[in-house]
Amino acid sequence: MKTGIGKKVLLFLCLGLTLCLFGCEEQGEKQPANKQEYITFTMYSEEEISQTVLERIEQKLGVHLEMYYPEEGGKKSVEKMIAIGEIPDLIYTKTEGSQLVEAGILIDLRSLLKEYGQNIMTLYQYGRADMSYNPGDLRVLFMPVPEGFTQGLDTDACVYLQYDMMLEYDYGIPNSLDELGDLLRHYIKTKRELKEEAVIGLSFLCDEDTWLEGLSMTAGRIADGIEEQGQWLVDESSGYEVTYKHTTKEEKQFFQWLNQMYLEGILDRDFATQTGDDYLEKIKKGKVVCLLGSSVYMQRGEAYLVEKEKFSNTYLTTAIKMNQSQKWNKLSEGRKRGQGLGITTSCKNPEKAVELINALFGSEGEKLLEEKKETAAWQRLKEYKKGIANEFPFAQEGEEVKEKKFYARDIQQCDYELDEWTKKLDEISRAGLIQCMICGEGQFEGKWNTLQENLLKAGVKRAEIMMMKKYQDFMKE
Repeated sequence: MKTGIGKKVLLFLCLGLTLCLFGCEEQGEKQPANKQEYITFTMYSEEEISQTVLERIEQKLGVHLEMYYPEEGGKKSVEKMIAIGEIPDLIYTKTEGSQLVEAGILIDLRSLLKEYGQNIMTLYQYGRADMSYNPGDLRVLFMPVPEGFTQGLDTDACVYLQYDMMLEYDYGIPNSLDELGDLLRHYIKTKRELKEEAVIGLSFLCDEDTWLEGLSMTAGRIADGIEEQGQWLVDESSGYEVTYKHTTKEEKQFFQWLNQMYLEGILDRDFATQTGDDYLEKIKKGKVVCLLGSSVYMQRGEAYLVEKEKFSNTYLTTAIKMNQSQKWNKLSEGRKRGQGLGITTSCKNPEKAVELINALFGSEGEKLLEEKKETAAWQRLKEYKKGIANEFPFAQEGEEVKEKKFYARDIQQCDYELDEWTKKLDEISRAGLIQCMICGEGQFEGKWNTLQENLLKAGVKRAEIMMMKKYQDFMKE
């Protein structure tokens, strides 16, 4: 059958390759000379790809993607294609990677990426260990795709701002925690002065089962500037030095900000004790202005709000920096294991498929994918409140930085002793961080120091050394 997809970074070698690969030049633009020169790939994707993007890929790169989407959920569709043997050239998945691997229908991309995927490889240059399917299987079975290729929710963003607030303040998106705090203060003060129904400024989940994907992940993304999940921060520039994330000065600043929000009555008083059901109910009632953490409950609540046509209570998904000078570390993009674009054994021209994705990660590919990323809820809100806004200034992405930092979650999970040790440190951290967030005026410093002392007693420094050695050994293999 056939193939297609990709993301960032321009290399001159790749640009020359792309010009050569995808067709003729016409006044500096690549244009296929005629329809016969088009390459066609069949592709299954769990997320919809904009028709505009598909048309641009065909016009500019000479690649036609014949798309297939889930019929009744991704799992059934994947099971069906495997069962009847109708395997497309390309498969993009975020949920069924393990099933595709077990079926043996994905090809190993290592040699193809080395030969044709310079832009893609650049994304991985500081996190080579994360390219493999898992630490015990060194095959590379999935490629990342660039942001804007699919229309799914950006899973790396972790801040959700209610459109009602954004509308009232002329869609100004905060770029730092201080700006977010000022926005929430002013909005909540206005609501309370009007004696409207109780409004919660900020909330998130922090129970034992969800805090790692909620509060802990959010702290890493905002404070450490790293998008993936994990508890061990690796710095390649210092010989793979490893730091347990909840000991950094950046995270201290983040939790001190949350403590201030709590003292001012903006942070949900019940954040530490609420269940998932409690949290969801608040979202469905439109009571929470800003959410942090995983998108799971936000999406479930938003589905209900859209059904009830309460569009202004739905959320803008974005990312926020600690401060204006901070730059996000983008090195982790596309490295979620078992997720991404796989090339199947049905593909007759896997080289061209890799080249396509590689081209999309270049500067020209980035322009090709440029499109307003408006959620369906926002589009319906604009229809609902006609004339309010013609455009929405979505938040800027973080700039690339040369800090060679990333999380080493998989190394931890493949070592029983280290994994158990991490769980103990996380247990101490959750309890200590809650105390840091809810403590009284002037007490934060003491609570933070107590947390750090408890982590030291639990052997956090020894665990960091152990983790560093294991990562160094892994990288030598």
